Amino acid sequence: MSKNFSLRSKNKQSLNFSLRSKNKQSLRPNGLKGFTLIELLVVIAIIGTLVAVLLPQLSNFNREQVLKNSASDLRSNIRKTQNNASSGLNCNSDGLSTSKWTIKFTKFSSDYIITATCSDGSQIPVSYFLPAGITISRIQLDSCILGNFSPRIPGVAKVIFSNISSAISYDVDGSLGCMPINNKALTTTLKDENTNTTKDVVIEKGGNVY
Repeated sequence: MSKNFSLRSKNKQSLNFSLRSKNKQSLRPNGLKGFTLIELLVVIAIIGTLVAVLLPQLSNFNREQVLKNSASDLRSNIRKTQNNASSGLNCNSDGLSTSKWTIKFTKFSSDYIITATCSDGSQIPVSYFLPAGITISRIQLDSCILGNFSPRIPGVAKVIFSNISSAISYDVDGSLGCMPINNKALTTTLKDENTNTTKDVVIEKGGNVY
């Protein structure tokens, strides 16, 4: 009698434990491998916070790279123009020689123009466009900033490379008070309009570009 009672008690306890275990397991949705809805919401909230913090920084980094690459490309094109002048590169396939090469910068514009002037006076201009959002925000000839005297007249500067000798001279337009004589360097500032960051490109009269 006591033996039967003992067996019934053990069976009852075992059944109760089994039911509790099943009820406990049923509280977790199938397929989530032990994660509750609250735990998942916490993880999603953490991921969302990280994305919100890191995304603007990533965007700014990308824009900084675009500006840096734009300045690097400008320096490369300036050096290429120098090489074209010093090597006496012909104007066209007909063998017409060049008399000079010119790089034209205009304040507030999003491009610059490289022009080959041929020995017969004809010109071959090529425009180089900056990436979207990048503009020429400032042109400075030594200590004189072009275009500061009249907002309606944008400053225009030309860097002229003589053929063969590649001697550098400057010419300016729309810039009262800026004299292109005996100047040592022209600084062109590229600006990212989205982040207001800038990069300077300097052309020294001695030929250095940085």
